[in-house]
Amino acid sequence: MYVVTKKLLYIFFIFYSLNLQGIFAEGLRFFGNGYPIDKRTSYNVFSEHPVTFSDNYEISFDLSLYLTSDIGNIVRIKDSDNRIFNLFYDGHEKDHLFLLNEEGRSNLISVALDKSVYPPREWVSIHIGFDLKRNIITLTVADQIYQSDNISLPDKFAPTIVFGRSDHIIDVPPFAIKDLSVGNNRKFRFLLDEYQGNIVHDIRGKKMGSVANPDWLINDSYHWKLESQFSSSTVSGTNYHDGRKELYYFNRDSILIFNLRTRSSETIIFSEPCPVDLRLGTNFIDQENDRLYCYEVYHDSTYQGPTVASLDLHTFKWRIESYDRLPTQLHHHASWFDASSRQYMIFGGFGNMRFSDQFYRYSLDTQEWNSFPIDNKGSITPRYFTSLGHHEESHRLYLFGGTGNLSGDQLLGREYFYDLYRLNLQTNVLKKVWEIPWNQENAVPVRGMVINDKSFLAL
Repeated sequence: MYVVTKKLLYIFFIFYSLNLQGIFAEGLRFFGNGYPIDKRTSYNVFSEHPVTFSDNYEISFDLSLYLTSDIGNIVRIKDSDNRIFNLFYDGHEKDHLFLLNEEGRSNLISVALDKSVYPPREWVSIHIGFDLKRNIITLTVADQIYQSDNISLPDKFAPTIVFGRSDHIIDVPPFAIKDLSVGNNRKFRFLLDEYQGNIVHDIRGKKMGSVANPDWLINDSYHWKLESQFSSSTVSGTNYHDGRKELYYFNRDSILIFNLRTRSSETIIFSEPCPVDLRLGTNFIDQENDRLYCYEVYHDSTYQGPTVASLDLHTFKWRIESYDRLPTQLHHHASWFDASSRQYMIFGGFGNMRFSDQFYRYSLDTQEWNSFPIDNKGSITPRYFTSLGHHEESHRLYLFGGTGNLSGDQLLGREYFYDLYRLNLQTNVLKKVWEIPWNQENAVPVRGMVINDKSFLAL
């Protein structure tokens, strides 16, 4: 096995995030040490409207570190006597190290987090509490709580709170914050949901702070963003491993791995090529066992090779799984892998001038394809380009849209469908849920569907 590590590859990957509950990916990303000093981000929370707290107050926010080997200032808190407390990050060692300091005097609290538990771009909650009556400062990082007492604190605190670059403090790790709140029983909340400009508003829309060189995260929820690009001169396949946050792009000779946390890539050349003659590059991942399965549902009679093979995502060795095949090709079928039963299900597609309305299952244990009979009470029509998703709580499949026709005969043309079906996997009954009266330009959804509670997303 040969491993080639690269930071820049010819990869085409588009990353687009949406929250199905209607809450977009708000937050503020900070340009850090990789940028010129005057281009690094600085956010003054109360620059437009200073506030004063009595008795106690707390600063709470979620933090995401984009590079876990850097160092620099996260936030500085200055009182009216120019006494400064800061939260400093040091990523040079094997653990994340968060240092709460009284600037220029001493370290008050140190908190270490395992980097393997909190990899890049994971969100971690931070709370910094000031008990002005008892002279105690509390730092909470994730589920770790530490205190420093006997700190001389004023009875009233009018904090100047600055995230990122601040005065002569120019070291800033690349990070992002969201869900910021400051206060006690009088609390100021900041959604950080701006999409442009340098003024920051609180949850009531009041101008409270200002930021230099902002990168507003909400824009990632509205716009496609080119991350990188790649190409292959032979048939290839693509898939995503949610547990490892890795995108895979492979052909018979090699696999390219793009890590969404680190935005780094590596190409691995197989010691032996994929044993399946790839025609469509269809594939799925068994995430529990870290195996990528490639398959071809159909080959003509002249082909005597395997039709299913799996790749170990640790050793990158291929293993022949099956020679079984279906009686016809099924281009652009919908699919879903059931990890609990170790079976892969497909629906629809087209081949031999016919549209299909059939369900088939491939068993990882028996290594065979079998038809999956259903009670088609919803009268779903033969089609392809259908979006399919699984609702975990009810253990039901949902199928949306596609194109085909009532007879299944491809020679009769096709029509577009904007209907939703539900398949009960316990009774095998398929029912129609609803249909959208469509009067716009025809469109088909992508193969995958994301289901969240009572809604779904299909691009």
